[in-house]
Amino acid sequence: MGQMVHLTSTDGAQIAAYEVMPTSSPKGAVVVLQEIFGLNRHIRNVADGYAKAGYFVVAPAMFHRVAAGTELGYTSDDMQKVLRSKRRLRRCCPNCWAMCRLPSTMPRARARRLAHRKA
Repeated sequence: MGQMVHLTSTDGAQIAAYEVMPTSSPKGAVVVLQEIFGLNRHIRNVADGYAKAGYFVVAPAMFHRVAAGTELGYTSDDMQKVLRSKRRLRRCCPNCWAMCRLPSTMPRARARRLAHRKA
């Protein structure tokens, strides 16, 4: 339903993201933050669900700077990969608040309000 795009952060870095527009005029905007498993199928499905409910959605790949393309499942092998890389991935945490402000800076979102909910 959505597409992969690249967002420009405040320091000029390009960060991959999954972006979905609703079929009608957006009610608002939602930023879906990924779990430790990356921007995987589950996160894209969550984003698609919000878009079906009428929201513009962006799900940034929060690990893009340190582990571009991270997309893990929920198996024990994937959990081990997460545990081995968690120290490196902590460097991505400061990006979270910047990404939460993202919809208000994107003209295509035309966000009047933000919806917050755990997936």
